[in-house]
Amino acid sequence: MGFLDWLRRGRGRIGRNDWVWLTEPEKLAGLAREAHARLAAGESVLLVAHFRDTLVRAATAVAGSGVALQARPTWTARDTADLLRPGAAFATLASALPEPDGAAAGTAPSGNPVAVLAAELHALRAANDRMAAFVRTLPQGSSLRAFLALDEPLMRPFANDRVRNLMQTLGLKHGDRIDSGMVTSGIRRALAKLEQGAIGDGPAETAQEWYDRYHRH
Repeated sequence: MGFLDWLRRGRGRIGRNDWVWLTEPEKLAGLAREAHARLAAGESVLLVAHFRDTLVRAATAVAGSGVALQARPTWTARDTADLLRPGAAFATLASALPEPDGAAAGTAPSGNPVAVLAAELHALRAANDRMAAFVRTLPQGSSLRAFLALDEPLMRPFANDRVRNLMQTLGLKHGDRIDSGMVTSGIRRALAKLEQGAIGDGPAETAQEWYDRYHRH
């Protein structure tokens, strides 16, 4: 079962498309704007990343924009309860989230809907599925969306000349957000190819470190 399938079957919802920018600084600015928008709409916000380096940069951007973001190095049931309170804004690693448990997604808990903002996607589908499974345990109206940049290490196989030429044809400029089903599908195919080349998994501070250690070159 893939990243999208978890949410299509459950209470949560995912943005129809990933949101993609040309560069990471543009992505981080967009992530901060969306955190503000979700909080203003009355939702709670959970910022998630797979690698500590990404989480630190994303959290710095969001907190620097004025969001009172709280770090959660580990995740417990108490953290989930606190997240469901209006105005809550937390940041954690995806690996800290609870293991997927189908039984936990049976009855919708009461509480504030949560916007889960994923600051990156992993090459391994199971890592992304973990975020999606967590959203299925949250109150009705909770959501998950991935924020990506074409200059990030795991996006480079996708960000080829053909894609860049297409963006130029569409008139996209630096700072513009790409919201396209075709681009989202292309990213999923590129990540699937990366996963085929994986030779294991383990701790890494950055996406580049993970690629260098656990991917066949």
